[in-house]
Amino acid sequence: MYHYHLDSLDETKQLSQKIANRLEKGGVLLLYGELGTGKTTLTQMFASCLDIKEKIKSPTYTLMQKYKLKDGRSFYHLDLYRLTDIDEILGIGYEEIIADMKNIIVIEWADRIGNQDKPKNRLDVFLNVHGENQRDVELSIVRENRMREEDIQALLNEFQTPQNVRRHCEMVTQVALELGTKLVEKGEIISLGFLYEAAMLHDLVRLIDFNELKKENFSEEISDEKWALWQKLRKKYKGQHHAKVAQEILIKHGRPEIAEIIRKHCTSCILSKSREEELITWEDKLLYYADKRVKHTNIVSVQERFKMGREQNPHLIESEKESQEIQKKVLALEKEIFDIIEEDPVTYEFFD
Repeated sequence: MYHYHLDSLDETKQLSQKIANRLEKGGVLLLYGELGTGKTTLTQMFASCLDIKEKIKSPTYTLMQKYKLKDGRSFYHLDLYRLTDIDEILGIGYEEIIADMKNIIVIEWADRIGNQDKPKNRLDVFLNVHGENQRDVELSIVRENRMREEDIQALLNEFQTPQNVRRHCEMVTQVALELGTKLVEKGEIISLGFLYEAAMLHDLVRLIDFNELKKENFSEEISDEKWALWQKLRKKYKGQHHAKVAQEILIKHGRPEIAEIIRKHCTSCILSKSREEELITWEDKLLYYADKRVKHTNIVSVQERFKMGREQNPHLIESEKESQEIQKKVLALEKEIFDIIEEDPVTYEFFD
């Protein structure tokens, strides 16, 4: 649960931006609070952060209003103040709207619908007013179908992920969670559960784009069965990036949110200007950054990690110029993270 005390409209705007950063890819925001607590104001600011130019008015009588985002996706604003029966919104496509993960949806007076009819993955925001422009806000991330530790290990075992890769994933997870926890303490909205699951599985099939596969490069015992599976995976996914293959696998296993975060740890994603590839949420950014700080199982500087990448995986790098551009972007991401947590990335000691 996140707690915010807002003393001004500027602080409300800042919170709206944090929520927009969290839901920009798609998601549902449920607002709770009595009349005059600022639900519509928060909705208007949230929409503004998503670059919606139209004036947002509460659809009190029509229940729902649809707006278009720049990229063609839809923003839905529901006001359920006058809702008397759930069938009223079911009749205007409510179930279809919340089922589309690309939609962005705000629902005012969310207490008018029962828990069984609420989206299973959402942000819940409770507002209380304490004078002009002063509000206490409680925000929680609600999600179903969390991955259990045994689910994660089952996937790693299914694809026989090498032990050295698993140890790398574990270290990346620790780095990502430490930074994520510090960002949460500063008020950033992050699902540490999503982050953990994605980080533990981000290199699920990393061996498919190893430059070469030799038994002597592994310290573990490799059975004939394991070796045959590795060869089969490399043949099946030849020429594909391990991040995108892992995405496909996670989607098939019913984990689309985790799949999306994993897909974006592909090194070149940070250069993309496409919404589909861009690092948007903190989960995207933290997994990407943590992976660029861990060399095998050792925490190193961004510069050292990139030097190793150029030496060991030249086949994954388009050009030296691109590598330098990516490194510059990663350092900018590093600055964004460490500025917020008020630490120096050069002297910062992890797990201290």
